[in-house]
Amino acid sequence: MKFFLHRTVAILVIGCVFIFNGCSNFTTGKISEGVIEYTITYPVKSAMDGMMPTSMSFKFKDDKTCGEISAGMGIFVTSVIANSEDKTLLQTLKLMGKKFAYLADTNEIKKILAEEPKMIIEKVPGEKMIAGYKCKKAMVKFEDKTMSPFEVYYTTDIGIKSSNWCNPFKVLDGVLMEYNLKRYNIEMHFTAKSVSEVKVDDEIFELGDDFKKISRKEMDEMFENFN
Repeated sequence: MKFFLHRTVAILVIGCVFIFNGCSNFTTGKISEGVIEYTITYPVKSAMDGMMPTSMSFKFKDDKTCGEISAGMGIFVTSVIANSEDKTLLQTLKLMGKKFAYLADTNEIKKILAEEPKMIIEKVPGEKMIAGYKCKKAMVKFEDKTMSPFEVYYTTDIGIKSSNWCNPFKVLDGVLMEYNLKRYNIEMHFTAKSVSEVKVDDEIFELGDDFKKISRKEMDEMFENFN
């Protein structure tokens, strides 16, 4: 179970790598509020794949985003809420009826990103249609030569402000539509399957009074010690 939860945490850290009042931005004509649904696949197969999350719901509205994944056959639901205006990240965990939250400020986010493997991201020629959006191509390589390079596709046709400000893909000026993530030697592949222009409730990005605030260490330990 500990191994399973490590894999789930890995999905969430960036996966929320990655919202608008049901109408397009009148200045740019781009949707700036809605939901992107991603599929999650695992290039390297394992016996745990049947228990692992297969999708992520990513809600966005102006300068705020919320990526949510449920796992463990509904045992827990976790989300990462990013606010590009005040530069904060809020991770929540709903675990067997209990609710916990960890808030990271700008300095803490820098520490988290500094722990990521060093990426070399190069924009390259190439386009691809994903979920109805024209996406640009980039190649990702690592300073650690033992890590395999991979392709990333992103679009500039969705109006999320500074969508990658809090993840390792910061140099890409668009919403990630297809990308890889590797944690704890587990590789995951995210692909957007649909983009819906719908009204998103502001409460999605707010923390309820029934959440207990904990530290990053405590949040990590909760995942690690759950067995």
